[in-house]
Amino acid sequence: MVLRPVENRAGAFDDRGEHGAHLWGAYATTARGQASGQWDLYLLDYRRDGARFAAGSGTERRQTLGARWFGQAGALDWNNELVVQGGELGTATGDLDIRAWTLATDTGWRWPDLPLQPRLGLKADIASGDGNLRDGRLGTFNALFPKSAYFSEASLLAPANLMDIQPTLSLRLHDTQDPVDDLLVCGKQSMFGPRRFQKQEEEE
Repeated sequence: MVLRPVENRAGAFDDRGEHGAHLWGAYATTARGQASGQWDLYLLDYRRDGARFAAGSGTERRQTLGARWFGQAGALDWNNELVVQGGELGTATGDLDIRAWTLATDTGWRWPDLPLQPRLGLKADIASGDGNLRDGRLGTFNALFPKSAYFSEASLLAPANLMDIQPTLSLRLHDTQDPVDDLLVCGKQSMFGPRRFQKQEEEE
């Protein structure tokens, strides 16, 4: 894929691509139905002018390499994703090397023979922050284009410089023959649970 944001203009058919930003990438996935789970692999290249972070602002050039492992074995299901980022942030005082990462996990156990097929799970996320704002590096993870309700419907936090853990109870509100679809598609189950958030790096 090759993408570029569009500048919306007042006239008809006069919108133009925004030259200060672009996104390109490649995505691959394994076949479904494997007992060992399914893999997604992706590589993204992102550029943005005027990017602002606690360590500095300027032109951001960031490469993202990610892997996701998910599946189900009997009553156990899992969904784990690891992402690492490199690149540079070109500031007025010099370039900052980008070294960022994130890890997200969601593991659960379902009782399919009980009413509403309850599932007990544990979700945990950590996204790197910048522990030293003067070391010539940028450690803040950039999720690029995250969905607004990434952590909760309140949409108060973004996945950057953050840690959280959440035990969950999910109840299935419909019948399905596809456990993977049940994990991925919204609106098919209700989930309840407390959640705690904390900065990954206090200095940022």
